[in-house]
Amino acid sequence: SWLCGRLQISNLSISFHPEAPDAGTLVAKLPEPAAVVVPLGAVLSMHTVVAATQQSEREKQRDKCVNAPGIVVACIDCADFRKVLVAFRDGYPNFAKQAAALAFASEPSKWFAHEYRAPYHLDGWTVFDARTEYARLGFDTADAAKPSGGWRISEANARYTLCDSYPRLLVVPSSVGDDVLRGSALFRSRRRLPVVTWRHPRNGCVLMRSSQPLVGLLGRMNDDDELLLRAAAQANSLGGVKNALESTPGLRVFDCRSEKSAALQRLVGGGSEKLRLEQYSISEYNMLRLCNAKYQREVLAELRVSLENLSTSDKTLRHIRQLALLNKCRWCTQLFRMLSGACDVAMLLEKGTASVLIHCSDGLNRTPQIAALAQLLVDPFYRTLKGVAVLIEKEWVAFGHNFPQRLGHFSARSRSPIFLQWLDCVWQLLHLHPSAFEFNKMLLIFLADASFSRKYGTFLSQSPSLLDTADLRRTTVSVWTDVMNQRTDFLNPTYKMLDGPVVPSLKEHDMQVWGDFYMRYNSCDESATDHFCRTPRASASSCD
Repeated sequence: SWLCGRLQISNLSISFHPEAPDAGTLVAKLPEPAAVVVPLGAVLSMHTVVAATQQSEREKQRDKCVNAPGIVVACIDCADFRKVLVAFRDGYPNFAKQAAALAFASEPSKWFAHEYRAPYHLDGWTVFDARTEYARLGFDTADAAKPSGGWRISEANARYTLCDSYPRLLVVPSSVGDDVLRGSALFRSRRRLPVVTWRHPRNGCVLMRSSQPLVGLLGRMNDDDELLLRAAAQANSLGGVKNALESTPGLRVFDCRSEKSAALQRLVGGGSEKLRLEQYSISEYNMLRLCNAKYQREVLAELRVSLENLSTSDKTLRHIRQLALLNKCRWCTQLFRMLSGACDVAMLLEKGTASVLIHCSDGLNRTPQIAALAQLLVDPFYRTLKGVAVLIEKEWVAFGHNFPQRLGHFSARSRSPIFLQWLDCVWQLLHLHPSAFEFNKMLLIFLADASFSRKYGTFLSQSPSLLDTADLRRTTVSVWTDVMNQRTDFLNPTYKMLDGPVVPSLKEHDMQVWGDFYMRYNSCDESATDHFCRTPRASASSCD
């Protein structure tokens, strides 16, 4: 069951191509005679395999090759949950050196995204335009200084001097000037001050996002920061759409951290608004208890090990093992907390109970997870194919999620499945409400693969300022270029437009393992597919 063939490596991928036994210098363990392509960005680690004392039948078959004279077997662990075994008759040291230099290169300019050219005229970078989206949400974008229902669009960050990880245009209360914004930014981690990202079309309640205030052990306070949030709490009743409640209800804060985490942050200069709720006009403070990036990396590794133990040809046994996995899976617990928190936010906004502020520590990881999920639930536009593209561009790219860092392209220590976790939550919603979304599950798999591939400028973005400085919109292809030009592959035939929220009543046992992604390369899984082959192929000169 071992195949001979040729192994090729480029700045895009490691690829294995079966050949006749006498022509090959390498052999790979494959379920069927087909080419295997591993994007370099998906390579988590490479190591040689050593024969074990206690082995399964599959391991014994493998080690017939491992123990052969002159053979070195390398295992490539992949972010898409594949394990690829490659046996070398010779040349392994040279391959390992080249693969490590390309797979773990820290210089983005060497990545394939700078060479890839899509064979389409439609430019995916045009999918999202901040002024267009803010106009759709009811903010007047014609005049940046003109108030719109208690809000205005500020250009204080036009040169990224206010916050380099925020977009150029910021929606803020019309009653505060840019000097207040600058004062608030100084009191927030990474200068990520509270700004509006969405507004309800009927009741006027807004969704805001930020980072933690820099309270510290001394309990520091900042007049500009407090004024900004007080103005936000009052802005709904000023012109425009009237709030559902006659009196201003104050803000509801959703802190993505736990009480313990927020308290520990005070030791290093961070903290929360809980010490001065009245001064901030905060009526309720909620802790979502989402864990940090390091913990999420650990629970994904735990899920990976658990899924490996599901491998069996007995469908009944696999089902029993899967149920046991769900009962103890910390990954599913985190998904449940994320979705529950997002549902709470969505219901507050839909009922017009109050405007909401979401933040974690820096506002870069857990904050976009909850903010984007809540908007997906409450706004039917974001449940369309174009809408989800706008949502990802707005909440993840424009608000500065560092994709290369969290995908582990710079260091394994900074790797964390933040975006994958969000895609998994969207899959859970699509699984629970299969006709509420215009896009299908294949889009989520495509986006997960695309994020690992280093093929698209979208996922090279570290911040809006660096996106502009590196001129990525001109030199690279947006992932939405390929999505929109292959849109029929990603459309849901059962989609029914629902003009209203989709807020499920969730129980933790509702969480399912995303088998179409995590187990698609399991030879025992009938639904296993190599979706990466569906993406447009690069030119041969770039791949070889």
